[in-house]
Amino acid sequence: MSAQNIEKREATVRGEVTNTGGENPTVYFDYSLNSNMSGATSVNLGTQGTGPYSTNLEDLNPNTTYYFRIRAVNSAGTNTGETLNFITLKMDSGILLFF
Repeated sequence: MSAQNIEKREATVRGEVTNTGGENPTVYFDYSLNSNMSGATSVNLGTQGTGPYSTNLEDLNPNTTYYFRIRAVNSAGTNTGETLNFITLKMDSGILLFF
């Protein structure tokens, strides 16, 4: 798993489903401001097989730590990947001049 293309208000997260348990799962990326993933937002990638997956997270806050994980759910249960984190970039500090 990884986070790439980290900007001020967006980032791309990547993960992989390595085993379906015999039934293709619904794949999600969860992200949160909390390391315990409370209050997480979930991005549903639909029913998928094994393989690498990614999604672009948008409308993030600048200079903020986000935690994320991949999650797969089917009738056999729920399997979650390791929780990782990234920090969005800071906003540029500009100077406004009024004449």
